[in-house]
Amino acid sequence: MENAPVMLGLVLWVLLAAASLLSLTLGVALAYHWFNYSTNATAPFVATVVYSGVSLVLLTSLFALALSI
Repeated sequence: MENAPVMLGLVLWVLLAAASLLSLTLGVALAYHWFNYSTNATAPFVATVVYSGVSLVLLTSLFALALSI
């Protein structure tokens, strides 16, 4: 059990990397479709800003948690 903090730290770093890649991939795909198929330019911009903000907050908190372990 003495390796549990090390393994937990590794698991958190892997989760952070996976969440970052997923967030980036989904963000690019969503932004492309929002801007490409939208008739109003303001709505996809606001949606992209909200998505980016929420992703940034979640990834930052996960990064801080990974650093604390």
